[in-house]
Amino acid sequence: MQNEILVIDNDILILKLNSFFVNKNELYKGFKFLSFSNNDERINYLFDNNKNNRSFLLLLDVDFPTNHSWEFLDVVSQEGFECDIKVILTTSFFRFHDMEKAKSYPKVIAFASKPLSKVVLLKVYNFIRGTFNFKKVNENGKLHFL
Repeated sequence: MQNEILVIDNDILILKLNSFFVNKNELYKGFKFLSFSNNDERINYLFDNNKNNRSFLLLLDVDFPTNHSWEFLDVVSQEGFECDIKVILTTSFFRFHDMEKAKSYPKVIAFASKPLSKVVLLKVYNFIRGTFNFKKVNENGKLHFL
């Protein structure tokens, strides 16, 4: 299975920082890595690469202007994607209502602060390799915050 990591953020500085941290992390050598700041590009890429032998981990900015992140999650959730898609929502600040809303999306597995830290990147890597057991919600019924 081909694993791909897509970093999606409207803040170009954060996008570049997160991309830099992932690209420079030795753990991620051999993974296909792409970044997007445009809503149409990310949807088109997933539709164009919708194959059952593909696995995508999306690091998706929850704070896209005009709720584009939620609209994007609606599309990914409703369409018949053959590929495996998991989403970690990234945020600069925690909002309880975002975490509650995210629980209604089965593809969302966690939240992470941005820019990404080495600890978060290690957890994401371990998840991809199957050694870190993400449960959708923790024992308190909340999504994990990495």
